[in-house]
Amino acid sequence: MKSLFYKLIGVAIFVYLLGWIVDIGTLGARVGSLRFSVLALVIPFHLAQWTLRVLRWQMLLRNESIPISFWENFAVATSGFFFGSLTPGRLGEFAKVKFLMNAGASFRGAFMSSFLERVMDIFALLFYVAAGILVCRDLMPEQAYYYFAMALFLLAAPLGMYIYRKALLTLAMRMIPEKIAVDVEEKIHVCTRSFRNISPNQWAAMALYSLAIWGLNYWMIFLLFRGTGYSLSLYYAFAFAAFGSLAGLLPISIYGVGVREAILMAFFSRAHYPDAVNAAVVFGLMFLVLLIYHIVLGFIGWMSPAMKRFLTRPV
Repeated sequence: MKSLFYKLIGVAIFVYLLGWIVDIGTLGARVGSLRFSVLALVIPFHLAQWTLRVLRWQMLLRNESIPISFWENFAVATSGFFFGSLTPGRLGEFAKVKFLMNAGASFRGAFMSSFLERVMDIFALLFYVAAGILVCRDLMPEQAYYYFAMALFLLAAPLGMYIYRKALLTLAMRMIPEKIAVDVEEKIHVCTRSFRNISPNQWAAMALYSLAIWGLNYWMIFLLFRGTGYSLSLYYAFAFAAFGSLAGLLPISIYGVGVREAILMAFFSRAHYPDAVNAAVVFGLMFLVLLIYHIVLGFIGWMSPAMKRFLTRPV
């Protein structure tokens, strides 16, 4: 119940913006002017993005010795996104773990492949956020640098713990009872094995895939926004989209709705963009338009014959 309340905070912000801040007539006219030709133009980029997602996950699944064809992977991945779209931080995407386990995969392999995929997404997102901060350095409030530095520290901490894992593990084993220490050590080795299975070339390939996936995401948002008649430079569009993406990770909204638009209003206004309030909301709504593409594709994947063996565990 408390989780649902937190999600509704973003919805309440969105309702407030529509009721008291935004010109509904202008907003409706802009969204209604989105051309069908632009909607059709986005489709090949959307499919290209999902192809890269599948190739990246396929690499991780092979390392975990989980046999799955490209089209099965496509169905499971899109189905996972379908379930993850309505949860904070897309945590529902971990439904993929259950799907793979239904087909006989181990929990460790299914979970770690999905977890590492999310890790790559977060680092790629932070790359674009960092680039966006450089682009928008004259628009950034001072507090933003502080929070971004804290986020980098929190992400760097696990990396540092992994690098110095042997020393930390030895220290930890001395501080806890021996019976518990054996169980903890075994679980740590199980998890780190997934990291060791990834070669340097695979890390590089996954990093490039992740950057391309997010880049295509922002390119499609840029196209959709321009399709409503607004103009915006590509580098500002990518920067604003990266900041808007962070809202989707916050647990106080459903897919960032409301929080995203509030953040975008601040940036559009500080950039002295004409009709900044309405433009910011239209830009935020393009995330939802793109979400519809994902949901439709995910529903198709979920209902496809390729998903059959992943939906129920054999008796």
